Amino acid sequence: MSFWYSDTSTERPTSIARGEASLGEIYSAATDQMRLVDNQTSAVEALTRAYDERIKAIQDATGESLPNPMRQATSSADRQYTELTAGSTVFMRDAAPELAQQKADEFSARLTEIANRYPEKAAIIGADRPVERDAEALARQADQRLGKALASRDGLRKWGALIAGGMVGSGYDPMQVGTWIIGGGPGGARTAAGRILQTVISEAAVNGLTEAIQQPQIQAWRKQAGLPNGPAEAMQNVAIAGLLGGALGGSFQAAGEGISRALRSIDPEAAVRALAEAPTASPELRAAVSGDTKAAADLLTPIRADLPAEARGALAAIDIDRMTADAKPASASAALHDSASTRAIAAAQTSTAFFHDPAPEQIARIVDQLIPPSTTSKTGAADTIDRFLMRAGGVQDYKGELKALGLENRSERFVGKLVREGGMPLDQARLRAAEAGYFNDLYGTAENAMEKSTIADLLDALDTASRDSTAIRADDGGRAYAESLVYDIAARAGPAVDDHLILKAAELANAENLPPAEALDRVLIADDAQRFAAEDEAAAGWNPADRTGGLDDPLGFPDEMSFSRRDIIGLDDDFEIPFFDDDRPVTGAVILDEIERLDHLTAVVEACRL
Repeated sequence: MSFWYSDTSTERPTSIARGEASLGEIYSAATDQMRLVDNQTSAVEALTRAYDERIKAIQDATGESLPNPMRQATSSADRQYTELTAGSTVFMRDAAPELAQQKADEFSARLTEIANRYPEKAAIIGADRPVERDAEALARQADQRLGKALASRDGLRKWGALIAGGMVGSGYDPMQVGTWIIGGGPGGARTAAGRILQTVISEAAVNGLTEAIQQPQIQAWRKQAGLPNGPAEAMQNVAIAGLLGGALGGSFQAAGEGISRALRSIDPEAAVRALAEAPTASPELRAAVSGDTKAAADLLTPIRADLPAEARGALAAIDIDRMTADAKPASASAALHDSASTRAIAAAQTSTAFFHDPAPEQIARIVDQLIPPSTTSKTGAADTIDRFLMRAGGVQDYKGELKALGLENRSERFVGKLVREGGMPLDQARLRAAEAGYFNDLYGTAENAMEKSTIADLLDALDTASRDSTAIRADDGGRAYAESLVYDIAARAGPAVDDHLILKAAELANAENLPPAEALDRVLIADDAQRFAAEDEAAAGWNPADRTGGLDDPLGFPDEMSFSRRDIIGLDDDFEIPFFDDDRPVTGAVILDEIERLDHLTAVVEACRL
């Protein structure tokens, strides 16, 4: 397996303004969008590039040279890892974020110094403009650029360029590459499939609605010409109700003149928006139009055979993704399973120890069964302000205010960190806390607090909460002990062991004062014995005379699994498919010839048997 660890390309589509993007530009835009938006490492990638661009702008304007904090922050463990993967500095280990924050603070201090020396260049230096905002802008631009490139070109080839670029872009993310082997997880193919299905839904909705609006005059002409006409004929012509499984409901009549105007102005996005917002539009259609891949797939599956080739391929990708998701453990989210799989692969490659970190929500579910929430807190207090902000995504320590209070490393198990690189600015955190009522004791109401509170109020409240946290935690009815016990058991069990088994192990460890590992082993051995006994009992009832295995025709082959000419209808004659046994690309014509040859051989074999 391979990762791509080259520097990010700065190539941008140049021909979109002239009317149509080239396939190379779509490929490049898809790769860029994957790296900056849809990868697990996109935030780091975008921030690294944003620092590079800021550093170059400052050097061009002032001659001052600055190091990139993200590249400086590579930990010693990551250096060992990058020696195995062509020297990348993008994928950072768990030890690196603290160092990254330190280097970012040093970078900010240098910006202030340079801005003081070159006040006329203040706008370029941007000492008061967080680099994180530049990174967010880069991600938005990458997504918009891909959307414009796709919209500028018709035909099947653009989807091939999109999928290829997305796959290459996902190769820069170890999370994505790991899931290519194990299966599942977000990736270029899934992103491309979602875009394709959303486009098909939108085009089907707009085309069907346009036809419906035209049907009254069409039916009048059919009647005048003596041809079949009427509502049934109109619905047959429109075909949209059958094609989308009735998802449009009565939207044709409800759409009205507003949609007609949108269609006449040739604005598909506005038309689809109006259609989805119609009072009688179904929730399924609204979800599909808004980008819900599952909803789009559900709507299009009944007409799968009539869809263009790229849409059928997208549905197949979604089916594979669903099957992979169904095979994953129910006790862990798909994201946690993918993360654990990726870290396990990295640990194997670097010969380092692997330790599973259970999901906080799984720990909370099990602990709630061990200790009901009504008995966990004698104080009955709500979240403290620092815990509230941890759950809200954390806070940036842009100028070191939180560090001065000793809160730079403030964290809570199963909740998170207070200070985070991508957290809220202090003023935004103040507004969130005021809105939640944390300053009502100072200003009476949340509205007054949002208007009058200050950052100093926020810092005082955080300082007080950090000093009071120990006393609150000690009076929680034993929940801390239960969380620690369940965490140890779940970490040893891994994401594939169901909650009820971990719960049994925790109860056994607590009742008999056993080590967590021994309690888990006992429970798993007993569960295996019970399952094996059930399988033996089922096998005992099997009829040895039954050689069909429960199938109606063991020698038959399901029609839905067969491949025929219909599956490649719509492909260009010179469209090459790079997925073949000997890795050479083939065209649709070659595949058709191979199908005919195999059909002939099958007929010969059948004739010989006779």
